[in-house]
Amino acid sequence: MSTETKTENKIDREFVLKGENIETVAAGLEADVALYTEEISSLDAEGLKKAEADLMEEFKADDEYLKNVEYELAAEVVYDDRKIKRSELCNKVIGFINRIEVDFRNTLGIYQCVRFWKTTGATPDAKIPYGAFDSTLRMLGTLKFKGENECFNILSVN
Repeated sequence: MSTETKTENKIDREFVLKGENIETVAAGLEADVALYTEEISSLDAEGLKKAEADLMEEFKADDEYLKNVEYELAAEVVYDDRKIKRSELCNKVIGFINRIEVDFRNTLGIYQCVRFWKTTGATPDAKIPYGAFDSTLRMLGTLKFKGENECFNILSVN
């Protein structure tokens, strides 16, 4: 049995999905997973340990990269022919986050997220670090929306 994987099929950290739709990206990632699954299925214990160590190194490199990633927030967006200023969008995010019920151990995360968005809305050249962006999306992803107004608001934030 082999102790090494055959391919070096890694996604470039600077890779941009210009012009690709979600179905194309998903199909490509699923093909990569199938190929990798096939490759590691033939590995012995030593090969699996090496593959795991290699993955852990990639995860560490990804974490280091993500620590420095920031996204610029537009001063305003246009959704459904309506201009919405960043400060208004930030207030919408805060309103949605304030709807989330959490137990005591998660209150700090909610509090810090709301404080972040209050500060960001007032910043002229607002940027959001990947961690805050990811946390916000995860929180918003737990919510359900009702009615035209809420749907418009979350779609404009998106």
